[in-house]
Amino acid sequence: HPSFGYQLLILMAEAGVFDSVWSTNFDGLSARATVGSAVTAIEVGLDTTARIERLPRKNELLCVALHGDYRYDLLKNTEQELQAQDAKLRESFVQHLRERTVIIVGYSGRDRSVMECLRNAVQQKGVGRLFWCGFQRTEPPPLVAELIETARSAGRQAFYVNGNGFDDTMRRLTLQCLEGPFAERGKGILASSDAAKSENNKPFSLPSGQPTDRKSTRLNSSHANI
Repeated sequence: HPSFGYQLLILMAEAGVFDSVWSTNFDGLSARATVGSAVTAIEVGLDTTARIERLPRKNELLCVALHGDYRYDLLKNTEQELQAQDAKLRESFVQHLRERTVIIVGYSGRDRSVMECLRNAVQQKGVGRLFWCGFQRTEPPPLVAELIETARSAGRQAFYVNGNGFDDTMRRLTLQCLEGPFAERGKGILASSDAAKSENNKPFSLPSGQPTDRKSTRLNSSHANI
């Protein structure tokens, strides 16, 4: 089931913060999260690439399955298939990346076809910015660092952001980007989510005790920093 992060994503789409989601996952959670909302999902797979030409209207969210969707078409998940990703989707992906700010979250960067699209896009002139959100990792992996450097060399703004996953990123964006009734609805989603339950919000604590040697002192200091 779509987590509260997906619910917040759809709320931000309704508010005009997002107009498209490009995913390498096969779960279709972004589209499923629109059910019962004011947002209509425009789903695009390998057999429906013609839809990619349609510009999303108000309260529409383009949901693109980059590797296909098990409900409609054959998946692409082998190394050979990923390298030969559908050319139409790749071309459209590059077009979107030129002029839009892109937030990459929950993605490892191991798919060569997608990384090649990203490199091609950030090398071209455009105003779109790139934010790559890592997961509890202070430094970006080499491929990501190379991509960011490529973007900056082309005059684009590109950043690596150390984070705590998709849901937390959506929570932070919601609190930062939404105002008025949208902000109140976002707070309502957060208040009823698992993230707000008391059992998931226990205070941080360290066991009391005295170090017995220099080594244990360093370990205690390390844990305190964490």
